[in-house]
Formats: sequence, structure tokens, C-alpha cells
Amino acid sequence: MNLTTVISLLVIGAPLTVLFLFPIVKDTRRLVTDRVALDVAELMLERERSYTALTDLDFDHECGKISDADYDMLRQSLMEETAHVLAEIDGRIADRTDGAPLAKPTFNVSDDALEREIARFKESRGKS
Repeated sequence: MNLTTVISLLVIGAPLTVLFLFPIVKDTRRLVTDRVALDVAELMLERERSYTALTDLDFDHECGKISDADYDMLRQSLMEETAHVLAEIDGRIADRTDGAPLAKPTFNVSDDALEREIARFKESRGKS
């Protein structure tokens, strides 16, 4: 193989290689982003389940189906679980590779903010 052949292969082969590999690399990045979006969507569903469980617990307590002691214990546990889910959502949003937010972050959700969010959930659930 002479020098002219090697140079020709480099001049023609390198751009063709880049041309063919670029879509593959681009799709791989999109797949990673799509996986992060799917993870956040699953966490959002978990958040809705937590809100529903809290709403149902409140209703059962108001109806007298659950004692005050059991209600306090169960509600605290559900609030901690909900806070954990919200923290996971925030972590996944922060881990985005392309920098585009998937949802509004819930950083440092206080008990009062969580209570307001649950009240909004109850209100929207009652309207549907």
C-alpha cells in the first residue's frame, strides 16, 4: 500500500466514518435521556399513589375507621415515604444529561408545603 492510497483512505474514510457513526451516538444519548424521563414518570406515578394513600387515610380517619394513634403512625410513615419519592424526583431531574427540566423541582419540601400539595390533590380529585 503506497502513501497516496493511505492518504486517500484517510481523507475519504474518516468523514464517512463520522457521517455513519454520528446518528448512532446521537440516538444513544437520546435513549439515556428517554430512560431518565421514564424513571421520572414512574416516580411521578408513585407520588400520585402516595398522595392518594394519604387522602384515603385522612378520609378513613374522619369516618372513624382508624384510631388516632394508628392514624398518627400511618400518616407519619406515608409522609416520610412521600418526601422520599419527592427527593428521588428531584435527584432524577438534577441528573438530566441534556439540562432540560422534566418537571418543576420540589427541593426542600416542608411539611406545610407537602400538606398544601396534598390539599390541591384532594381538590383536583374531587372535581373529576
